[in-house]
Parts: sequence; C-alpha cells; structure tokens
Amino acid sequence: MKNHRFAERSSTANVPPTLRRCDDSVVLLLDDDEVFQIALSELLQDDGHRVYAFGSVAELPELAALPAVAVAIIDYQLGDSEDGLSFARRLHAERPNVPIIMATAQTSTHLEQSVAAMPYVSLLHKPVRYEALHRLLHERIGLHHAGVHGQPAPAGTGNSHKLH
Repeated sequence: MKNHRFAERSSTANVPPTLRRCDDSVVLLLDDDEVFQIALSELLQDDGHRVYAFGSVAELPELAALPAVAVAIIDYQLGDSEDGLSFARRLHAERPNVPIIMATAQTSTHLEQSVAAMPYVSLLHKPVRYEALHRLLHERIGLHHAGVHGQPAPAGTGNSHKLH
C-alpha cells in the first residue's frame, strides 16, 4: 500500500444536488482494509470531499504536519499497535475541533461505552450505509441533505450504497 493516498476533489456532475456538500471539506480516512478505504474514498470524493487516506497509524505523518481536516473517519481495529480509540484520543488532544467518526464491524459493550465517554466521537457500524455516513457528516461538519435553494430533499433521493 502507498504511504498515503491524496485524492483531489472530483467532479460532482453525477451527484444529485440533494447529496452535495455545502462547503469544501477535507476528510482524514484511516482504515487498514484497502478495499473499504478505496470504496469509501470514492464515495466521499463523489460527494465533493478531498480525502487523505492512510492504511495505518504508522503511515500517517506527524499530526501537526497534516493539513486542516473537517472530520476524521477512523477504523476501530487497525493493524497497528495503536487501536482506533487510542488514536482518536491522541488526535483530539492535538486537534480538539476535529470531529471523529469511528467505523467498526465490532459490536461490544466495551466499545459502545468507550465511545459514549468520548463526546467528540460518533460510532458508525460496518457495513456502512451511505445514508448513515451522510447523516453523521451532516451532524459533525454541517453537511446538509437540503435540496436546491434550501428546499427539502425529495423523498427517495438517498443513496443506498453499502460498504463492507
């Protein structure tokens, strides 16, 4: 896997106006599953985001060297010596204004309680449903599901992609 993947903002020509973001945002994506990482990066890029994607904590540059990011999406179970919760704590200590979405396929009481004790972290269960991800992005960084000119989005315009 490359040291890191940076994807420039892609065209939003094929994205319905109801699903486009309302401002520029950069997403830090940290997931050791390369297939999931690529699929999620492509969805985020299609939605107009720029994505910095890394496969492990070891691949990340120093946090201070990273550009400003609007949100971090972090896998709970990384292949590193540091798990997602530990990295989330460290990221929050250095960048307290960056909301964090913890993606995981695990369902455990310990994980739920740990995330509940971290108000800056939201939990997102895998397989990821695009609607759930988009809702969290809306809650965390002000993305909207409003239609053109602020009108409500028409029913049934949600994307039903599922990422594993």
